[in-house]
Amino acid sequence: MKISSGDLKLSETKFRWKGSKYKILDIKSIYYYQSLTSHNLNGLPLLKIGEASMAILKFKMDSGTKVKIKFDEETWFKGFYKNKQKEIEALQKIYSYVAEKTFKKRAMPYAKQYKENDYFEYDKCRFYPKLKKVIWRNKDFLYDDYEWIRYYGSIKFKKRGMSLLSKLAKEFSLASSPGFSTLTDTDVIFWMIHGTFGLSWKN
Repeated sequence: MKISSGDLKLSETKFRWKGSKYKILDIKSIYYYQSLTSHNLNGLPLLKIGEASMAILKFKMDSGTKVKIKFDEETWFKGFYKNKQKEIEALQKIYSYVAEKTFKKRAMPYAKQYKENDYFEYDKCRFYPKLKKVIWRNKDFLYDDYEWIRYYGSIKFKKRGMSLLSKLAKEFSLASSPGFSTLTDTDVIFWMIHGTFGLSWKN
């Protein structure tokens, strides 16, 4: 596969960003985030003045080097945008290709940790599949007591059997909701959760 868009180029084994070359198999972890923001005139929902897409792809290399590639259509002037659709589509394709090529390597540390310790760590959480629990900020979250609710980029723990009023209060609370981000090595963490907890979600 070959992809080229401005300063971003990809071949089967390497990618180039702003003049620097990197080997795909030297990638240790992958972060990907994409959003679409709508802007309205004076905050009025019916008077939409435009939408802006943004995508960020970050690699952490074996050497410790961090590579960040970002394309953002939004400018300093509200309502004015740069068309970055071509670059964002190229970034999506590169993410998919690189994720597939490096999946086994990125999954190995989590699988090894679980095999050796009966737990694995991800995004400051410790997962104990055999005990059906996750430790988040030194607190146990038992699967039998909490639902795992998937959002874009995260999974949150919600107490089972909560009343609607309690759920609404929790949603608008300023306190951090228990859970974890899924933006780093997204494919790997969902593979681990499915393989060890038996959980899966529809896309």
